Amino acid sequence: RDEVVVVGLHDHPGPLGHLRLELSAGRLQGLRVFAGYAGWSGGQLEAEVAEGSWVVVEAHDDDLVSPQPELLWSAVLRRQDDDTRFWTTFPADPTVN
Repeated sequence: RDEVVVVGLHDHPGPLGHLRLELSAGRLQGLRVFAGYAGWSGGQLEAEVAEGSWVVVEAHDDDLVSPQPELLWSAVLRRQDDDTRFWTTFPADPTVN
């Protein structure tokens, strides 16, 4: 398996930044970068998870390289064995429900 290692993260003024990556072996066939920001006060996220506001599920390695990332959310929920599977049946636009 090819492996890419992040060897540096450099912030720049404004909404830009860059990563320095090194390929340890093989040939890189694709790369997906998730970028963004979310902030919580101390303990806020843990409290929200405990009250059920978030669903925490196990990721599969294939999730990171899904050829259809726009379908990933529903694919992950469909493989759950509880009521979260039902969420995949909701329309993308709730006004058409």
